[in-house]
Amino acid sequence: MIMPDWFQIRIRVTLDSMDAVANYLFELGSCGCQELENEIVAFFPNQVSKSEMKEEVEAYLDNLRDLGFKLATNHLEITEIADRDWNSEWKKSFKPIRISEKFIVKPTWEKLDSSSDTFVIEMDPKQAFGTGHHATTQIMVQFLERYLTSPKRILDVGTGTGILAIAAHKLNAGDIVAIDVDPVAVDAARENCQINSATSGLLLFAGEVSALSTYPFDLVLANLNKLVILRSLTLFNNLLNQRGHLILSGILVEESNEVKEAFLKLSDLELFEEVIKEEWIGFVLKKNP
Repeated sequence: MIMPDWFQIRIRVTLDSMDAVANYLFELGSCGCQELENEIVAFFPNQVSKSEMKEEVEAYLDNLRDLGFKLATNHLEITEIADRDWNSEWKKSFKPIRISEKFIVKPTWEKLDSSSDTFVIEMDPKQAFGTGHHATTQIMVQFLERYLTSPKRILDVGTGTGILAIAAHKLNAGDIVAIDVDPVAVDAARENCQINSATSGLLLFAGEVSALSTYPFDLVLANLNKLVILRSLTLFNNLLNQRGHLILSGILVEESNEVKEAFLKLSDLELFEEVIKEEWIGFVLKKNP
């Protein structure tokens, strides 16, 4: 009997947990993830133990529930599938996309003629998270264009593939620090920074943002989920220079009132601007002296 070469895990998720689950599946060795409406499909070589994989994923989803994510039970399905050309599959699904007035994101193999006033970011499609297709990434880049008008010291929290740090570098930022708790994400970001010649003046490292408590920044970028943002607001505020800006997204519109209430508890932070794209919202806050 010939064994199938691959199996897929199909998981029902919520919108605010989708990026976290996709990142975790890549850490487990997924060869690719498809983000569909309210579910993720991840593909693994059949050499991986399906029973062990199921136990690990279920434990991770239980941890997300403990953190407040409303994930359904009976959420996980494993299916064996025939071999296929994964590189070709990715090339079909990952096409150039304009994410803002000034930025286009494209895969490395695509040829693209761009004007002199357009910046092109090249990304490796093996990392499905942070390729620019998500509305929150587009909100963050659009804010970055408006508020990075001169060289500034920038912090990118939860850098993922490094797309925001790369955009800041192309906009002639000053010093950039990009941080993520996930070493796999930092490796992906480092590779993408090299692809885009965005390494000078840019520091990448894996760790907690609390390690930066003595560093003041002019812009703090945080495209994270609501729970992490609420937990980190005071720390982000402490990392800002006077008159600095905190740019946030990763928050669903339905969660925005709860987040705005948290803003009010920080008297020196002023809600400066907000933008809605699809079901997501982004905020700019200014620190007043």
